[in-house]
Amino acid sequence: MKRATRRSWVGLLSLAWLTGCAASPESRSLYPPENFRLNLEYRVEGDGGSQVKRRASIDAQGLVIVREADTSLRSDDGRLAMPVFRRICVYQLHARSIRSLSRWLDQENVKDFNPLDDLNPPDGEVKVVECGLVYSDNVVSLVTRGRVFGQMRRVLRAINAFLPEQAGFPNGDEDDERAPSRVQDVPPILDKMVVALAYHQERLQGGFAENSWRRDTFALACAAGDWVLAQKTLSAMSKLTESDRLAYQKILAGAKGSGR
Repeated sequence: MKRATRRSWVGLLSLAWLTGCAASPESRSLYPPENFRLNLEYRVEGDGGSQVKRRASIDAQGLVIVREADTSLRSDDGRLAMPVFRRICVYQLHARSIRSLSRWLDQENVKDFNPLDDLNPPDGEVKVVECGLVYSDNVVSLVTRGRVFGQMRRVLRAINAFLPEQAGFPNGDEDDERAPSRVQDVPPILDKMVVALAYHQERLQGGFAENSWRRDTFALACAAGDWVLAQKTLSAMSKLTESDRLAYQKILAGAKGSGR
């Protein structure tokens, strides 16, 4: 089954880049579980610190969000590091596709995953892949450094088949052939900061008010030079210590001073 997308889905900006697909009503299945949530992060660690390169999420409704960053905003002491996700891709998987992916993960016993032992990374930059899933109330968190083997390798290969071709997650083997794509008509990852920022704002306005999205919106607003939005987003962040709030304010002041 290759067809994973169907009719056009237009989000907040009514732009072609948000063209995806919505599923037609189908009989209720055990898959995906209502609390199915898949999050992947790819980052590179080096002497200069950790840089998140890509984050992707898939929820129980089949909404896929892929975001990419090349830089981060950091506090002076290095405690805070916020990727600037200036590239974004959003689309909707067909109901059959999200059902197929979640069923396969269940058959692979992902809910019984144990954290992989850390591999001894080489000196210098280290590619790191993190995988987090919520599956039938089992929270799974995996981190792998270097090459990926066994069960984790199979899981990454399966998930990559539902992501844009240019947005797969590496397994440390550059010669490994990508699994056949299970999606079609997926929009390209758009490199427009104003579009990425608008989508983040829409998520927050729609009630998705997790501090992680507020931090990402704050970083994008600083990078885009939207000081009013940056301050508004910072003010809405909850459960910040006074030292963290001051650190955010200093990051904002630094962004203003650099003329971002």
